[in-house]
Amino acid sequence: MALNANKPADTDLVSELAGYQRETREEVNSLEALIAALGGVATVTRYACVPGQTTIAVGGASGLSELPLEVVLISGTGIAAITDITGGTEGQNKFFIFLDGNVSFVRDPTKIALNQPATIAQYGGYAGDVLALSNINGAPATPLDGYWTELFRTPRAY
Repeated sequence: MALNANKPADTDLVSELAGYQRETREEVNSLEALIAALGGVATVTRYACVPGQTTIAVGGASGLSELPLEVVLISGTGIAAITDITGGTEGQNKFFIFLDGNVSFVRDPTKIALNQPATIAQYGGYAGDVLALSNINGAPATPLDGYWTELFRTPRAY
């Protein structure tokens, strides 16, 4: 059942309002049940790269979330140049917020397509920078990871 945006009308009786409230509550409860069945829609993850790390995995105990939207607070215990993000699903979006300057993403149009000239090999964030990536053609049930394309980047504002 879909909610009628035109109800209640200005001319409806006050005694009819309880029916509209029950109908709205029923629809909201159905929506909450659907979101719970998905396991959620978005999450925030703290992720620390180790020195020399080149790959980040989506899924698994130590990887990023499989949810459609994820904010990743990323840092490094040493210098890490990420060349690939594996296990992604088409349409997933990851918003990386850099907590330090130890992590960079390496430009490779087949794995991580950054919006920058080919002569610039990587994007190294500073604390406070944001880099948003979206997965294209990823299918975890197959060997296809797809590739991640940059949606936008926002240098720190301070």
